[in-house]
This record gives sequence, C-alpha cells and structure tokens, in this order.
Amino acid sequence: MRRSHCDERYQVLRCSSAHSGDLTNQLSPLSVSGGSPSADIKRHSQLRLEKELKRMTEELKLKDDEVEKLSRVRDQVVEELDELTSSLFQEAYDMVNTAKAQQAAAEKKMHESVGKVEILQAEVSALKQMIRATQSSQSTTLTQNEKLRVDGKNDVNAEYFQEFREWLERPSLSRENGFLASCYRDDVLPCIRFKNKDFADNILAAIEQNKLCMEAVAPHVSCPNYCTLSGPSSKPCKFQVKLDDGNTWHFISSRARNKVAAVCNFYSYLRYITQGIVKTDVHSMFKEVIRLQAEMALCRLGVVAKY
Repeated sequence: MRRSHCDERYQVLRCSSAHSGDLTNQLSPLSVSGGSPSADIKRHSQLRLEKELKRMTEELKLKDDEVEKLSRVRDQVVEELDELTSSLFQEAYDMVNTAKAQQAAAEKKMHESVGKVEILQAEVSALKQMIRATQSSQSTTLTQNEKLRVDGKNDVNAEYFQEFREWLERPSLSRENGFLASCYRDDVLPCIRFKNKDFADNILAAIEQNKLCMEAVAPHVSCPNYCTLSGPSSKPCKFQVKLDDGNTWHFISSRARNKVAAVCNFYSYLRYITQGIVKTDVHSMFKEVIRLQAEMALCRLGVVAKY
C-alpha cells in the first residue's frame, strides 16, 4: 500500500517536470531573440505589408501592360477606320467621275447619232427626188430634140454632154476621167476653196471617201466667231464638221457649210450613179448634174443663204 502511494507521487513529479520543460522550450525563442512580443508583431506586420505591396506592384504592372496593349489596339483600329473612310470616299469619287464620263460619252454618241440620222434623212430625200424624176421621165413622151436641144434657145455645151455620156458608159469617181476632171476644175475645187487650204483638202478627201460628218451645233453650246475654214466670222459659227480619222469637231460658218454641203450633194449624186441607184435616162441625169453644179456656183458666190 505504501509502495503504490510512493509510485503515484513519483509519477506526479515526473509530469510536473515534463510540463515545466515544455514551457521552457516555448519561451526560449523569445529569450534568444531578446525582443518583446509587440516588436515581433510589428515585424510580422511589416513583412506582410511588404508582401502585399509587392503583389499590388506586380498587379499594377500587369494592368499597365494590358492598358498599353489596349491602346495599341485602339490606335490600330482608328488607323484602319481612317484608311477605310479614305478608301470609301475615293471609291465614291471615282464612281461619280465614271458616271459623269459615261454620261458625257452617251450624250456625245446620241448627238452623233442625231447627225447621222439627219444625213440619212437627206439621202432618203434625195433618193425620193430621184424616184420622182424617174417616174416623171417615164411618163413623159418628149422626143430626143425636146429633151435636149443644142441651139440658140437652149445653149448646152455639146462637148460637155458627150463627156458625160462617155463617163456613164464606165462611171467611176476617179479625177482622171475627162468629165469628172472638168467638174473638179470648174465647180468642185472653186467651191471648196478656203483660206485654210490644208483643212479644205482634208474635207474634200473625206467627202470623196464618204467619211465626213457635218451637223448643226446644239443650241446650248457657245459658238465662236471663228470659222476653221474661212477664219474670223462676223456671226457665230453654228455648224461643225468632223473628219473620220478623229473625234475633234471643227466649227464652221453658215456660208462655209453651204459650200461644203453643195459639194457633198454633187458628189453623192455621182456616187449614186456609179452604184446604179439612179435609174433615170441620160438626159434627166445630165439635167440634175447641171442643177447641182449651178447650186455649187451660187453657194460659192454666197447667193444661197441656206442650202
């Protein structure tokens, strides 16, 4: 019994000794550092704040990088938008210019078509007159002497008429032919003679090739007081001509237009004869040739105000 009691006291003492050793171990760091608990708390707070500051600094740096990246994206978008706007404006400008050019070309073609229609109408009118002359000659029963008399009352150049008959046997538009050479010398060249000789020669060549365009100037167009063929004019030149080898229109006066038109009609009639379109007898054709030559003479003298 006494022995068991002693054992219990011995165990209590051992537990007390062990507890005292634990407390000594817990307090030993504070004793070794030599500081107070408040200083350690302050030091731990400072370390924590430094870590927090470092973390926030890194986050701010990431934010700055992101802001810089977004700024570059914004600048790129603005630049692309400016380029797109400029491209759209340029495209719209080009479309407007193209539309205006197409409209001008269409108006020009329409104007030229109107001139060609007028020329064709004049040729149709001339053909109708030829047909009427043919019908009239067929219904007439005049004799050979009544159709053509070479006497004092009707003084016709018999040699000239003979040249015409010989030309009809093999009609051509060559200037070397005797009849056509006389026409050029006495009628065509004097009628087509102008101050601007080079341009007049070009017009005559275009007439011979059937490539001359001549028309009245549109009412809204301002006409100069200068004729390309004759020079200065007292009145505005309200007619224009164009050669087939170019797109340039040249202003000409009314008197120059009448002379050129007279030569065109004369040459067109001879062309119709060579093509076999004219079906009248030799006397009617000769009479029409004489009439066209007379009109060239009148236009040359300026007697015909409008031809």
